[in-house]
Amino acid sequence: MSYLLAQILVCLIIAGLIGAVIGWLLRGGCSNKLKECEEEWKMKMGSLESEWNSKLQRESKGEKALQAQALAEHEKRVQTQTPSYSYEEELKSQLQQSQVENEVPDPTAILKNATTSAAIAASTTVAALAGKGVHLSEEKIKLYTDNGIDCQNMPHLDESYDIIELEGIDNKSAEALKSMGIHTTSDLVNALKNEHQKIEQVAKSLHIQPETLSSWISMAELVSLPGVDSHTAELIHTVGIASLSELGMTNPNSLHNEMINFNKKSSIVSEVPNEASLSLWTKVAKLLS
Repeated sequence: MSYLLAQILVCLIIAGLIGAVIGWLLRGGCSNKLKECEEEWKMKMGSLESEWNSKLQRESKGEKALQAQALAEHEKRVQTQTPSYSYEEELKSQLQQSQVENEVPDPTAILKNATTSAAIAASTTVAALAGKGVHLSEEKIKLYTDNGIDCQNMPHLDESYDIIELEGIDNKSAEALKSMGIHTTSDLVNALKNEHQKIEQVAKSLHIQPETLSSWISMAELVSLPGVDSHTAELIHTVGIASLSELGMTNPNSLHNEMINFNKKSSIVSEVPNEASLSLWTKVAKLLS
């Protein structure tokens, strides 16, 4: 029995040794194989990397060449289109333009040009009005224009009329006044306004009351306003306005109401002027008086 056990043990030992030898042999072979595979893959990866780098270098060189060519063509076009282009000249041009834009205008020159233009316009208007039989000074034309009056289309614009056109003056009185050198409404104002002794003497020669002659003087002064005819002057005088200075100090709204109320009773004019016209007349009267 002991012999059998000894034989089995010997067999196991031999089998173990054989397995150890085989394992050692197998392990050494696999390790070599793995090393060979690793070396092979390293070679392949090195080849791929080298090939990829070569491709990138070729593409980069080609792109740079294209960019250089495009830049050369662009420079050629610029030189062809603007052969005298200069950056310095461009800066000078921009500087000059800036100086012109920021240049402060000369007030004296502006005023002189404006005055000259206004004088030319006034002179032209004087000639145009004279062609229509209206005689007005350049000073009054400028005054009227500055206050929004259209001198070309404003009715009753003349500053003087024949004396016969005033309300209340008949042919006999007109002839008597003309024999004294008073032919127009402006003549009447210039000769007798505020001259109380002369007014009494002329009234006596005309066989009228001094108050009547004074009313003619007042209306002669009022018709010098643009747009005021003899009937409107009579209505303005009748409600208590005796001169341009009084009209200039009058409230247009109050005057308008008084004229409406009085005209309803006496009907001096067919239509009472509106408040806007009265505002204009009071403003101009204040400037003229």
